[in-house]
Amino acid sequence: MSPDVDGSESVSDLVRRVGEEQAVLLEADGLTVVCLSYDAFLRLVAAGTAPRPAGAPATTPLSGREEEVLHLVGRGLSASEVSAALGISRNTTNQHLLSVRRKLGVRSTREAVRRWELGSERSP
Repeated sequence: MSPDVDGSESVSDLVRRVGEEQAVLLEADGLTVVCLSYDAFLRLVAAGTAPRPAGAPATTPLSGREEEVLHLVGRGLSASEVSAALGISRNTTNQHLLSVRRKLGVRSTREAVRRWELGSERSP
């Protein structure tokens, strides 16, 4: 799992991992920003250890039901139509959509559908 930059990995540990020549530290008003070279960032991503900003969504996969709801919404069905098609309450449908938006770190269902359709969030 990726470390959070908000404190679960110290800035000095991150800089040590990528090498001092690959990182620049900027400090102002009690805030420290780490700027990584593109190559260093790609190495961290490839290793699965790239830091994610504090508050960034977790990489929890969508459940099968969440994917099903998102698929139907992506085909143009309203939340009420999805509820009827799946035999679940409208409140349950809305809770699935809320969960999807949280997991994907997006504000709108339309944005969640776009992201999911790109395939990066689909379960294998």
